Amino acid sequence: MHVLTAHEITCIRGERALFTDLNLTIDAGEILHIQGSNGSGKTSLLRILCGTTQPDNGTVLWQSEDIRTCRSTYYEHLAYIGHSNGIKLELSPAENLSCLAAIKGFSVSSQIGEALTQSGLSLVRDVPCIHLSAGQRRRVAMAWLFITRASIWILDEPLTAIDQDGIDIARSRFSRHLDDGGLIVLTGHQHLQFEGRNIKSLHLST
Repeated sequence: MHVLTAHEITCIRGERALFTDLNLTIDAGEILHIQGSNGSGKTSLLRILCGTTQPDNGTVLWQSEDIRTCRSTYYEHLAYIGHSNGIKLELSPAENLSCLAAIKGFSVSSQIGEALTQSGLSLVRDVPCIHLSAGQRRRVAMAWLFITRASIWILDEPLTAIDQDGIDIARSRFSRHLDDGGLIVLTGHQHLQFEGRNIKSLHLST
């Protein structure tokens, strides 16, 4: 039984089909890297996999069940980071993670400091995010991955604006997640390399 399956997915925007009859499967411990030029439908596909956008045809299955019929349970297992960092600029990194944890119903105050340290943000943990660089703000968003209990990570260009040190941190976290039986679907222009892992690739054309 595959963990996440897209069956004959079609997405139409305006009068143009971004993709038609798309099939894919991702299992525990696997990573799917979606590539393509701007406008090819990468973000639309991620949103369909998240269930926040409905396909024009086809279904997305989680453990063989249509995600539309098990939405609340599916969302408990899903972590999504989009183009937008999803953080409040007036709050500090620590406050942002605390707020997100509260929304998710987590009690993780003891984990926040460790997550920020592992993300390279310990020195700015109490600085309002409006004063942080674009790369640091992206790290704040990515720091959630050190806290979340979700097994399915869907990430839209997660390494954008992050320096090489931050990329190395993210790759290390990705590897641990895969080792723990999680799966990752992500977009991005960077070349991904994980020693000893087979990375699935999907290229969307315009």
